[in-house]
Amino acid sequence: MNRNYWLDTATKEIRFGPDRRRVRQELEDHILDRMEVVQSRGLSAYEAEKVAVESMGDPERLARELGALHRPWMGYLWRLSQVLLVVLVLCIAANWTYFRDLWNSGPDWAPPEPPPNSTYVWQDLSLGELGGYQFTAPLLFWEQWDDGTWGGTLILQGASWQFWEKWNAYGSILEVRDNRGISYYNRTRAGGGTAEGIPQFYYNQVQDSYTSVTVEIRFDYMPDPEDLQWLEITIGDETLTISLEGGGAA
Repeated sequence: MNRNYWLDTATKEIRFGPDRRRVRQELEDHILDRMEVVQSRGLSAYEAEKVAVESMGDPERLARELGALHRPWMGYLWRLSQVLLVVLVLCIAANWTYFRDLWNSGPDWAPPEPPPNSTYVWQDLSLGELGGYQFTAPLLFWEQWDDGTWGGTLILQGASWQFWEKWNAYGSILEVRDNRGISYYNRTRAGGGTAEGIPQFYYNQVQDSYTSVTVEIRFDYMPDPEDLQWLEITIGDETLTISLEGGGAA
């Protein structure tokens, strides 16, 4: 029995073509390795092939074993998954703008315009990373009301590609204090009750997408912010510092 006949017989039960070709090549490599060993003992190429093929065993028996091992539906399913992956990549590439907008979908929202009486305005502050989220402040401004008291608005955004670990902004912002040692009363955690004359804050979650969360933090009854250098916001077990030195526009 020559090599090709033995190989064809041994792989005939493997229905999936790519698997059959791969297994056939592996078996042929074994035969060639054995032929090389036998030839080194002085046998001719013809004799070495005969000995090597016979040492591989009964091809009919091996064919039944290989046929049971290599189920054709597994191969076709694997090939189908490859085709579907290519189609998916092509669809995303052809409709990238749509999928990008879908991924970042959220309520139609934009930072509010600072009112005309705003005295200090900071925009696009990069705050660094905290708890796996990259924080920015798209807008921060203070304003003085008719009664002479100060208030402010901070837009805080946390972004992360780890969409399965969503930052629960609502309820996780626990405390706000500033460089003057003033701690702000948390109206949100106090059930919405006011404390007139006491510096305080409350917040609303205004945008939530797969990769980012945006909250609006409102401040009431602030001291004059002229000497304000930084704010510290406690988020869960960590603290985010917002430096205001050198910024601000009248």
